[in-house]
Amino acid sequence: MSIFLEDISRTLPQTSEETEWFFKQGSLYFEDGKFQEAFDNYTSALYGDTNNTEYWYQHGMAAMHLKRYYTMEISFRKAIEINPNVAKYYYSRGTAYLYLFTSYSFKALGDFEKAISLDPENLDYYAGRGAGYGISHQWEKAIVDFNKVIKVETEDPVLYIKRGMAYLMLEKIDEAISDFSKAISLDIHGTNRLCLRGILYKINHYREKGNGDFLSLIRQIFAKPVATTHYYREKSTVDFIHLIRRIFTKPLATTHYM
Repeated sequence: MSIFLEDISRTLPQTSEETEWFFKQGSLYFEDGKFQEAFDNYTSALYGDTNNTEYWYQHGMAAMHLKRYYTMEISFRKAIEINPNVAKYYYSRGTAYLYLFTSYSFKALGDFEKAISLDPENLDYYAGRGAGYGISHQWEKAIVDFNKVIKVETEDPVLYIKRGMAYLMLEKIDEAISDFSKAISLDIHGTNRLCLRGILYKINHYREKGNGDFLSLIRQIFAKPVATTHYYREKSTVDFIHLIRRIFTKPLATTHYM
């Protein structure tokens, strides 16, 4: 348990009632967006009961918002060890793997497959698997999963961004333009709009020239981001694998993780 705490001097639960109190306090902080306080209270609850899977799950959720992805993976793994029959635990651990390393994409895909097998009606799990396919450069499979989700969730701009990137990597320019344009129309005031307009400008300029190297186009799109710090964090050189990870691990919405 010490890996979760920098300071364990806080009051720890002595009874089951106190343990539950810490968990409820953590949930109140979580709902209020105070994720460090939520994390600390969930940690205290776990000191009182290490066998409660929902304590581990919420602990992992708070860790995700704090970008503590190793802790996030450990928390969801603990929940799975205690109860291996809950789909959202696999989905959440799969998401943690996507945040960690590209080489973990096969682990993420395995968890998304398990989540789907346990709850095949939940579209979030297909969106997660689509992201896993994207990170592992299995573009066609990513598109199949995003198609399934978009048929129902037609108003989520992030889904169109992810599918558009998959189309772009397959050099299906018309489809990519269509998806990026749709995302812009759905995200008029959002942070993605300038980025997507820049991408469309560069794609159209590339097509008008009638020649050129497609990889060069991709590099041009992301070498000097217009408004893509949330994707790419302003680098002087292209780190394409990092870029792909950032795009495909972008959360669809907070509710998709709850």
